[in-house]
Amino acid sequence: MSVSHGFYIGGMVVIGIYNLLVFFALRDRSYLYYVGYVLCILLFLASLNGWTFKYLWPQSTTWNDTAILVFLNGTMLFGILFAKHFLELKNLSKRLNIQANIWVGVASLCFITYLSIPYNIGIKMAIPFAALACFWTLFSGFYAWLRGHQSAGIYVISWVGFLVGGVLLALNKLQVIPRNIITDQAIQLGSLLEVMLISFALAQRINHERSKRIYAQQQALDFQMQAKEQLEANVAERTKELKFANEKLKELSDTDQLTGLKNRRYLDQFLDHEFNRSLRYKHMISVLLIDIDLFKSVNDTYGHLVGDICIKEVANRFSHQLRVPTDISARYGGEEFCVVLPETSIEGAMIVAERIRKSINEQKIDAQDQGFDKCISVSVGVFSKIPESSDTVSSFLNKADKALYTAKENGRNRVEYFKASSLGSK
Repeated sequence: MSVSHGFYIGGMVVIGIYNLLVFFALRDRSYLYYVGYVLCILLFLASLNGWTFKYLWPQSTTWNDTAILVFLNGTMLFGILFAKHFLELKNLSKRLNIQANIWVGVASLCFITYLSIPYNIGIKMAIPFAALACFWTLFSGFYAWLRGHQSAGIYVISWVGFLVGGVLLALNKLQVIPRNIITDQAIQLGSLLEVMLISFALAQRINHERSKRIYAQQQALDFQMQAKEQLEANVAERTKELKFANEKLKELSDTDQLTGLKNRRYLDQFLDHEFNRSLRYKHMISVLLIDIDLFKSVNDTYGHLVGDICIKEVANRFSHQLRVPTDISARYGGEEFCVVLPETSIEGAMIVAERIRKSINEQKIDAQDQGFDKCISVSVGVFSKIPESSDTVSSFLNKADKALYTAKENGRNRVEYFKASSLGSK
């Protein structure tokens, strides 16, 4: 055996071991089929050149002839299986995938045939089969290349070198061309070039798969980030909607449904807050209690619907006389209302109260469809003071109520204010 033969065998063994290790790492059957292909082509050429007979089975002349057929057939079998998986024929072409399965079936049957027929007959069967299989795999590579397969170009180039060597070997075995150094070495050089190029294609495939995996991971990460951002946006939007809904709900719970003014519950909370604030900072606070005069007679004479119209109109008119949002007006109960004027002196409170009284009394309430088109009046009681520690919210309301009672007693449609020593009128 020459140095070139040793170099060839060593190169094939190294390539086979490398791809076997890759198979164990990736569990991709393409690498296993490629290892089988490299091993079979190495054993085929070793048997053909008598190396296996000399070093492995020197006593088995018959088996050496059969081994040539078996390993040549194995080369084709594993080469077709490799082409099927490496070129992804299942996804690329249904017809080529079916043809590959037929080739595999025929090659499997040939194993049994070669074990039972003479070498001179078997070699005449094996060489045409191998040539056709080579051309088919080459055609499949071209087809995959045209369809944009990532590594099909290198695959085709590698098979061209092997095919040239195989054709020269076939022509020699069929005695078409004479045996010489070219025909002897062509298949070895072609096969070594082929397995090296395909190993490069497999390495390129690993890089491509890694790039695809990295790209897929990046895509997944981007999708996850987008989903997270969308989720955060949805949560923010829902939080905003929920906050708005809660605010609306709170507003509804704080609002008198008939007049649209604040209700008694809100009034109590607001008064308590303003009372404590005025107590802390020594600010004046004024409370007005407003009552519709002779409202019971309106209700009894014209009905509750007219009564409700009067209540709503009164609320609407005096609400326009207040400072927004510092002053608040609330329905105190029935036909009675309360106005709270923070940081307002008795003089200011009396001005506001008188403005409210006039706005209600000077214009008729239009309810002609209910038979009512008259002016109504209100009486207003006012109390103003800087709260002291001995004062309470109830005491402020009670004193405003006493002033209101005085206004009623003094003829209605008037404003009265409460003083600790006496009651006065305006």
